[in-house]
Amino acid sequence: MKDSITILAFLSIFHLLGGAAIGFAVRGILRGKPSLVSLFMIVWGAMFGCMPFAIGASLFIALEAPHWIAAEAGVLLVALIASALIPDTLLETLKSPAVSAIAFGGLFMLVGLGVGAVTMMHEPLLALLFGGSFTGAGALVFFTGVKKIFAPPEE
Repeated sequence: MKDSITILAFLSIFHLLGGAAIGFAVRGILRGKPSLVSLFMIVWGAMFGCMPFAIGASLFIALEAPHWIAAEAGVLLVALIASALIPDTLLETLKSPAVSAIAFGGLFMLVGLGVGAVTMMHEPLLALLFGGSFTGAGALVFFTGVKKIFAPPEE
């Protein structure tokens, strides 16, 4: 069970990115704007999302936990559908530098916390150095973005 969750969490990064790339391409095609970029995003997203899917499926079968394959497929499909159907107004909001800073900083904090949690039992000094560095840098960027959102508008 523990190994299955770890595998799913790691592979979900690739499923999210691959699904979002395919969804971006589908979004352009649905709007009547197919292009070579759309074709590239479909091919790249399929490779980036589906190759790890096959790896995860084989691992889950070997671990005798095939029900986790459905969770893998769910992550890939949710990313695809969400990126294909996101409203334009929300998409414009998400393009702001403050939101980008919050997302990037939050991701760095999660990586730092993950590295710290995984290495703490075996190498506490490395966990504090690397995990703490990533978490601290991520928190700095994250709270810079939050500060931009709540700062009074400039006149």
